[in-house]
Amino acid sequence: MAKDDELSVAGTVSGDATTLGGMTANEIGALDAVDVPIIVISRECTVARVNRAAMTVFGLKASDLGRSLGNTLAGVEDLNRICTRVIVDGAPHRLETRDGDRCFLLRIAPYTGSDRSQILGAVLTFTNVTAFRASIEQAIFEREYTKAILNTVVDPVVVLDAKLHIQTANRAFYTIFGVSRDETQGISIRKVGNSEWETSEVWESVGATLSGPNEFQAVEIDRKFPIGRRTLVLDARRLSGAGESRIVLTFHDVTERKQAERVTSLLAAIVDSSDDAIISKKLDGTITSWNKGAERLFGYTASEAIGQHISFIIPANRRDEETVIIERIKKGEPLEHFDTVRIRKDKTPLDISLTVSPLRDASGKIIGASKISRDITLRKRIERELRESEDRYRTLADALDTQVQFRTRELERRNLDLRELSSRLMESQDAERRHIARELHDSAGQTLVVLTLQLAQFVEDATHDAPQLAKNASEIEEAVQQLIRELRTTSYLLHPPLLDESGISSALSWYVQGLAERSSLKIDLQISDNFGRLPSEMELLIFRLIQESLTNIHRHSGSETALIQLERKENSIHVKVEDHGSGMSPERLAEIQSQGTGVGIRGMRERVRHFHGDLVVESDGLGTKVCASLPLKTLVSAHPSKRQDVA
Repeated sequence: MAKDDELSVAGTVSGDATTLGGMTANEIGALDAVDVPIIVISRECTVARVNRAAMTVFGLKASDLGRSLGNTLAGVEDLNRICTRVIVDGAPHRLETRDGDRCFLLRIAPYTGSDRSQILGAVLTFTNVTAFRASIEQAIFEREYTKAILNTVVDPVVVLDAKLHIQTANRAFYTIFGVSRDETQGISIRKVGNSEWETSEVWESVGATLSGPNEFQAVEIDRKFPIGRRTLVLDARRLSGAGESRIVLTFHDVTERKQAERVTSLLAAIVDSSDDAIISKKLDGTITSWNKGAERLFGYTASEAIGQHISFIIPANRRDEETVIIERIKKGEPLEHFDTVRIRKDKTPLDISLTVSPLRDASGKIIGASKISRDITLRKRIERELRESEDRYRTLADALDTQVQFRTRELERRNLDLRELSSRLMESQDAERRHIARELHDSAGQTLVVLTLQLAQFVEDATHDAPQLAKNASEIEEAVQQLIRELRTTSYLLHPPLLDESGISSALSWYVQGLAERSSLKIDLQISDNFGRLPSEMELLIFRLIQESLTNIHRHSGSETALIQLERKENSIHVKVEDHGSGMSPERLAEIQSQGTGVGIRGMRERVRHFHGDLVVESDGLGTKVCASLPLKTLVSAHPSKRQDVA
C-alpha cells in the first residue's frame, strides 16, 4: 500500500502500458523530475496526477487524487469552469493566481492520448513569479514615487529624446507653458512656445549636449509665457544608463529673484545717494553697513566703520541711549525723530535727528536695526536763534501788553465818559423838548388863542360895516386855527403830554392815529393786556424807539403797513416794529449791525444800552424788523449812575 506522502496512481503499470489518464510510466517519472508544480486532471476535473513539486508547494497528498480540482485548489476562483472550457475547446489558458503571499502564473493546457484523437484531460503548470511580480511592483512604485516627486518640484522639468521631442514632463512644465500632457507627448520642445522660442539658439546647445562630452552651460531665458513674462534659468543634463539618448531639462524660475535683485539694487542706489547717514547694525551693536551719507556726515569711510561697535560715534555721556534703543528694537518698537548728539571723526559734536527701525529676516525674526541720522545742526542753530528772538520779543510784548492794557483802560474810561455824556445829552435833549413843547403849548398856544378870539370879534364887528375886511379877517382866523393845530401837533411830537398823564399805551394810540391821518400808512398797534404803566424814563424810551422806527418806515421803506407789538413778561419788556417794504441791502444791514451808522439807529442803540437792553435790526427783501428787549428787574435811568427796581 502506498503511503500518503508517496506518489500513487490508480491502475497498473506494465512496461509502456498507459496508466490512469492515458499517461505512461515514463511520463509520470518525467513529471516528478520537474521542479515546477504540475497537476494533471481528468476530463471530469478531478486530480489524476500531481508531481512532487506540487505536493511540496501546495501541501497536496496522495489522498487528494480523485478529488475535485476546485476542492483541492480552492484559492483559484472558477478553476473547474476554466479547466472544463480548456478541455472542451482544446485552447490553452493562462491566468495569474496567489497562494498566500506567493504569486503563480498558472498555465492550463489540454493533453491527448497516444492517438492524439481525444482530449483526455488537462495539465496545470504553476510557475512561481513572486519575485518577478515583486520587482515589477517595485518598479511601478518607484516610477510613481519619482513622478510624485517631480510633480511636487516647483521648477518645470522635461525629458527629451535625441530629436528634442518631449517624452515626459512634470506638472510645473505643463502649467508654465499652458499645455497638457496629451498636447505635448512626442512633439518637439521648440513647438511649445512662440517663434522667438522656436528659433532660439539654446536648442543647438541642448542638442550638442546629447552628442558631445561637454557639459551644458546654464542659460537665462526671459520670455513671455501663458502665465505672464518670466525669467528662467535653463539647465540640461544627459540621462545616464538609458538605452537611447535622453536629456533632462530643468527650468528654474528666477523671476522673483531678479525682481528682488533689481529692487535691492535700486534701494542700494537710493541709500547711497541719500544725504542722510543710513547705517545698519546687529543687535550687539556691530555695524554691518555704512552708506556714503554716513561717510560725509561722520567722516569715517565704510571700511573704517563696518565691523566697529556703533558706540565709537556716541559721546560717553550718551552711551545709555544705545542701550535703550536696542531694548526697544528687540521689542519691535521703532524710534522716530529722536534728537541727540554724535561725534565726528574730528571729535567735533554733531546734532542729529535719529530714526531707528528693526531689521527682520525672512522668518520675521529681528536680527538688527537700521539707523537714519540727519544733520540738524542748522535747525538747532535756527531754534536757538528763534528762542533768543522769542525772548526778546516776549520782553517787548510784555511791555507792549502793559501799554495796551493801559490804553485800553483809558479808552474804556473815555468811552464810559462819552456814554455818560451821551446820556446826559439825551436827557438834556428830552428836557429841552419837554420845555419847548410846554412853551409852545402854554405860551405860544395861548397867545394864538387870544389872537383867534380877537380876530373872531373883529370879524363880527366888521361884518356890517366892511364885509370885505371881515372876509379877509375870517381867512386870517382860519389860518391861525390851522397854526394852532400844527403847533399843538408839534408840541405833542416833541413830548406828548399823554405820556406823563396816561402812560405809553395812550400816548402811542394818539401818535399812531395822528400819523395814520397825516399819511397813507396803515398801522396795527398791539399792546398786551397786562402791559400797564412803566417808569417814565422807560416809557419815553419806548415811545422814541417806536417814533423813530415809524418815521423810517414812512420815509424810506415804501411799505403801506406797519406792525407794532408791545409785550410785557415777568422780567422784561419786548418791543417789535415791523414793515413789509423794500428792506435794506445786505451791505447796508451789515453796516448798521456792525457800526450802528445813522443818527436815528445810533440814538436808539444808545437809549437801549442805557437800560442794559438789546436792540436787533433784521431786514431782507420782505421788509425790516426792529426788536428791542429791556430788562425790568434793574432799570437804568437816564443817568447811568441812577438805578431803580421795577415791581
